[in-house]
Amino acid sequence: MRKLYLILIFLFILGFLIRFFPFRTDSDFHFWDETVYLQHAEILSGYREDNYDEFDFRPPLLPVIIALFYKLKHSVVIAHMIVALIASFGILSTFFLAKTMFENEKIALISAAILLLNPLHISLSHSILTDPLLPTFWCLTVLFLLLAIKRKSLIFYFLSGIFLGLSILLKFTSLQLVFYIVLTFLLISKLKRKNFLHEMKNLFLVFFATFLVLLPYLIFSQIRFGFFLYTFIQQHTVVNWDVPTPWHTFYTQFFELFPPIFSLGILICILSKIKDKRILKKEVLLFIYIIIPFILLQTLVHKEIRFLLPILPFLSISSALGFSQFDLKNKNILILSVLAILISVIFSLSHIQEIKGYLDWLKEKPAIMMAALWLKESTPKDSIVYNNFQCVPLAYYSMRKINVLPFARNFQDELEKFMPQDGYLVYSSSSPKDKEPKLDFLMSDERFKLIKIFNDSREEVYIFQYSK
Repeated sequence: MRKLYLILIFLFILGFLIRFFPFRTDSDFHFWDETVYLQHAEILSGYREDNYDEFDFRPPLLPVIIALFYKLKHSVVIAHMIVALIASFGILSTFFLAKTMFENEKIALISAAILLLNPLHISLSHSILTDPLLPTFWCLTVLFLLLAIKRKSLIFYFLSGIFLGLSILLKFTSLQLVFYIVLTFLLISKLKRKNFLHEMKNLFLVFFATFLVLLPYLIFSQIRFGFFLYTFIQQHTVVNWDVPTPWHTFYTQFFELFPPIFSLGILICILSKIKDKRILKKEVLLFIYIIIPFILLQTLVHKEIRFLLPILPFLSISSALGFSQFDLKNKNILILSVLAILISVIFSLSHIQEIKGYLDWLKEKPAIMMAALWLKESTPKDSIVYNNFQCVPLAYYSMRKINVLPFARNFQDELEKFMPQDGYLVYSSSSPKDKEPKLDFLMSDERFKLIKIFNDSREEVYIFQYSK
């Protein structure tokens, strides 16, 4: 037992190190979604005035966690450490979930090792995002529910509900977990007529705990926005405003989420089930947590492979079920297993090199960051900055009040309606071409005076002074 826990500690520390290093500092660039969470954390912790926010549709949990630590030490490095740390707990929670489900330490260790080496999880854990944290929270929600059913423990039911609530506050799409929790309960619990109502009370306890976790946020939404579900509705609306992506995105990019060497384990698992003509309830449960989210997320207009990260623990356990069938006493199998591990490690390390290359580009200070820093240093503090695309990093780095221009195509005809005060307008060459204002219009209109241009290898950013 002691040896097992030493291995787990080693896996956790290794997972944290490769998810934390190399990290970015306060002087390095953070992109759109990252700056939203950092901006919110600074507003909540009192380190800046609210010059721009997206509280009306962004989930609150990650900024709240970062803000609490900002009270101790205000540094972006702390934010990166929090993300890497919580993401790394996914390795441990995957181990204990697999062990609880199959009571097999071999399967549990393989599951943890697969998640440890997952390239996409490693890559995104270097960013201030909610996605790499979701595997940990989803996994703990299911783990505590299974422990509650197994041990008939009210405490574990309550803990499952707490992590369900935290999952929703981390990312609103985690609302789908409510459906999976009910399915899990009905599938695993031994429900009989005589104890049906008693067992359903346990399920009610899960959702009661969830409600208690969500209640402060629902009250906040009611007070600030006038409707307690406003942010959930708005988030769904905003996501579907985004650029549509092809329906096949999740299929063609699946190996980015789960590389072929790991997917082989799932294939072996499926083939063995077909051969045995038998599937256990807990194996059905695994596939519920993989297939249904995969289908539901297809309904999103804008799809990115990172949206599937919450199913990573369940993919890892399914893969481990396949690989665990190999007899390592067989010399050929042992050699193949060692080769598979080496390939996985090399693949993950190569991904870390890609991360380093990307971070090196960020350290060069992209054009939008240089433009924002120039505004911070060269304009009055009460200046208004107009923008229609890069508003989040502009707000974070410039610390100037941002007025977001509308997406309307008649903007140029009604310009003074949308820009009632003098200020500055920042135009980016990466702005969607169907949005107004157009660069030609800004160059020719006498109300705009070009005062600065910044560029990098990806875009050019123009700063105009605006006078009515």
